[in-house]
Amino acid sequence: MSQSNYFWQGGRKIEIKKDNSGITIHADNVSEAHQAANEAGVDLIETESIAPGLVRANIIGDREQSVDKLRTQNNILHHVYRDQKSGQSEYLITESFFIKFKPDTPDNRILEYFTAENPSLLKSPSSFTGVSVSRDKSLSAVC
Repeated sequence: MSQSNYFWQGGRKIEIKKDNSGITIHADNVSEAHQAANEAGVDLIETESIAPGLVRANIIGDREQSVDKLRTQNNILHHVYRDQKSGQSEYLITESFFIKFKPDTPDNRILEYFTAENPSLLKSPSSFTGVSVSRDKSLSAVC
């Protein structure tokens, strides 16, 4: 039985598959990513910083074996995923996300959702005091 990976976006179920060689690695810059890879005995190509503290790269060689080697060196990394059907759209796992509700969603419904799901912040700024729901129904941290 094959494993099906998916996520929801805009009310649609998006089926995804692992890219053949793409990964993201938590590193301050491309040089740091290459250093981590060298220490793990992994070769990277096409490296680029894509966000603060996040580098996208392609692995040369066996993808899963290389990912395992990098993880044994305590590197935080994720596979790059692609749309299962077209293979074109690229999806990256990051350490942050944004939640937005439709404008006509009542505040009490939003609060019910958060009460039911009980989300928690794993890491927050020292000035964090809670969350608020804005007029456009986006959720934001209150500092």
